[in-house]
Amino acid sequence: MGEPVLLILNLDNGRINRQDLKFGPLSKRDADDLRPRLGDVLMVRSNGSLDLVGRPAVVEPESDGYCYAGYLVRVRTSVAHLDTRYLLLALNSTHVRNQIERPIRTTVGLKNVNATELSALAVPIAPLAEQHRIVATGDRLMALCERLESQLTTGRTESRRSLDAVLNEVLNPTGSGLNNEQ
Repeated sequence: MGEPVLLILNLDNGRINRQDLKFGPLSKRDADDLRPRLGDVLMVRSNGSLDLVGRPAVVEPESDGYCYAGYLVRVRTSVAHLDTRYLLLALNSTHVRNQIERPIRTTVGLKNVNATELSALAVPIAPLAEQHRIVATGDRLMALCERLESQLTTGRTESRRSLDAVLNEVLNPTGSGLNNEQ
């Protein structure tokens, strides 16, 4: 069966999605070289879609021990100085995305950024306590956004039901006398 290998499709909104996991025949040495550690960040270095190039995901306990494909790059940081959840926020910011997209080269329809270019990114680094505060604030705001989105979805559903009921009444009147006047 081989070693579990993470592909671009497994990097999903900052996390590793283990659905559709592929397996590859790797030697023990190759597997060990391609096995990220817990807390490492994987980034897409090559893809046909500009939006996917540079997209990150953090290796969490559920995906610890998997290998990664060659069109991903591993970023290893010091947890004593950098919260990987903060790094994910920074990597997805407009400021850093512009730095990622600017040097991208296209070869045969593939857009590429290399590890050297990624290592040269100017990522704003706050003190660790401030990073934790920023991540906590981001988590609260994301939870609020999810609640608002849910409320909007519920509101749209209710509006659709009300509109359907009104249209049904207008198009199929019962007891209004419109069909009984002949």
